[in-house]
Parts: sequence; C-alpha cells; structure tokens
Amino acid sequence: MNKTFIIIFLLNIPLSYSFELFTAVPFDGGKASRTEEQKHATYVVYDAIEQANENVFSILSATNLDAGNQWLALSRDAEVHAVNVETKQYLGNWPLMMPAPILAGEQYAAAQQWHMLSNPPYRDEPDPLYVYVASETPDALIELPSTLTDILVENHRASQFGCLEKQPLRYGDINGMKTLVAVVRENIILSSPSLKKPIFRLIYAREDETLAEFVSDIHPNKAGTDPQFISESGMANNVGRFYPAQRSYGKIVTGDFNQDQKQDLVMWRKAYVSRLESDPVKGYALNAEILVHYEMQGGEYIQQTTQSEVVKSWLTSKNLTWQNGFPSKSECAGQEGQLIPEMHD
Repeated sequence: MNKTFIIIFLLNIPLSYSFELFTAVPFDGGKASRTEEQKHATYVVYDAIEQANENVFSILSATNLDAGNQWLALSRDAEVHAVNVETKQYLGNWPLMMPAPILAGEQYAAAQQWHMLSNPPYRDEPDPLYVYVASETPDALIELPSTLTDILVENHRASQFGCLEKQPLRYGDINGMKTLVAVVRENIILSSPSLKKPIFRLIYAREDETLAEFVSDIHPNKAGTDPQFISESGMANNVGRFYPAQRSYGKIVTGDFNQDQKQDLVMWRKAYVSRLESDPVKGYALNAEILVHYEMQGGEYIQQTTQSEVVKSWLTSKNLTWQNGFPSKSECAGQEGQLIPEMHD
C-alpha cells in the first residue's frame, strides 16, 4: 500500500504531527499488487456497479478506508460509487464536482483578487477570448470556451503539477475525520463517506500558458515589452496582441488555527503572471496572494469571513510556510518526493 506523508501542525499545541494519505486499490487489470481481500472486493465492486447499469469501465480505484464492508469507487466521471461487498449490493453514488468554493473561473477571479490587493481596474483589458457573461445571480459569471488550443495545452498540463492524477483516489484522517481525497484534473476534492458528499474542493493548479512550440510558429519575433509566456488567447490570429500567461496555485493547510476547539482549513492561493522579455529574470512573478479560512461545521468546511491578513498571521505564528501546504511533493517519475517545481519559488 502506497502512502503519502503530509506534515501539518496542530495549532493549539506546540508540537507538529503528521497524517497519512493512503492510495486506493487501482482498477488496472491486476497490475498493482493487492491482498486477497482487496482482490475479492474489487471483483464484487465491479460486478455490483455493472449490474446497476453504471459505467463500470470508468472506475479508476476503490477503497474501504481500511475498515468495513462498504467500498467506495472513484470513476472518471467524477462520481463516487458505494458498494457493500458482503451483501454485494450497490448503494448508489454521489458527484464530486460541486461548485468550487473560490476562484472557479480562474482568470476572472484571479484578476478580481489582484484588484482587491492592488486596486487596478481588473476589467480594463479583458482577455478577448475569455468571455464572461453575467448570470442572474449577482457577482456570478459564466466562463465560455476559449481557444482551440485548449486540448493541446491540457495534454501538456497532465505532465505538470506533480503528476497527482497517477493516484486519483486517496484516503486518511484529516482534522480527525475519515476523508476521501480525489484528484480530478486540476481539482483536489475532499469528500465525506458518512455524509456521502463532497465537503471541500480546491483548484490546486491552473494556467493558461501556450506551448512554446506553437508560440514560435506563430509569433517568432517578440519585443522586449512582450511577455515571456503567452496566454492561450495569444494563439488567435484575430487578437492582434499578446496577453501574459497566468498561473494560479492553491494549497490546503488544516488544524485548529484560532484555538476555538473547532477544526479549520485554510485555502492558500498564489497567482503569478509572466515576466516581460526585457526582464533579466526568466519565468513568472508573484502577482497576488490570498488566504481563505474555512471552519468544520456539521462535517463540512464552511467559509468564514476572517480577513486574509489575519489568517496569514496564524500561519506565521506557527512557522507554517507555503511549503507546508498540501500538495507540495511531486509524484512524477524521477521527481518523487521533491517539491513540485512549478508550485514553488
């Protein structure tokens, strides 16, 4: 059984502690080693899901969280299926892709955060191919599709950001509660087996950088005032200008931060923008940072109104840094255990 060790801090005592995230049993045709109990359970899970007329071929992995007859299986459709392996009964499923708690439309929302921090007019020059349409709900926006390079860029991203999707389903005790942890594309989703629902979702990595080989074909000569890395919209011939690529990374830190005997979660996000060609430093520059406080209430993480500066002071007082948040360590071949390079300065 593979284990991911994550170092967190109990913030109401002076000592650190670690918790373990275990990887679920993969549905890989028997390639990975497993116990006889796990073999039997996966056969039963497969049959039960198939008999329920669900898409059994989309199942990625399953676990019983090391106890009990209820097994939970993650599908490519971002659903969790429950099966009782003793009675061989299919118990239903629940979707994981609930609305993100913050920055679901990354480009717009990140720009909005930059506006809050440094007060530039964040809709002064909207990226023309990232069209945002106001919905009936105030302040809610609908993000429309951007360019035809999305698939190419998405394939490139699959090899970035730590290769976390190699182990799409994990489990462990987080804040003292048994928790499923699913990695679905750029999302990390915490789910409660008892509530049978997702309780927190984090977009841990988002970028809109165009692959270098496509940039050189269409824009071979860039000026010093152009960005080193071009956003996806820069691939459109009718745009007529470059837009700097953006990157946004998010991490999770947990514990009782304000010592009120209630478990908390902090979503810590940093946004970066491409440096200019004239900049002697290559890469991206930090453009914004925000920390959002969530409190465990009724088994779910509920967003609080705590100011970002206050949350940052909590972490600073406990010597918690960006590196301490989850995710931090890469699972890519040849980089196992190293810091995910794109996410760290």
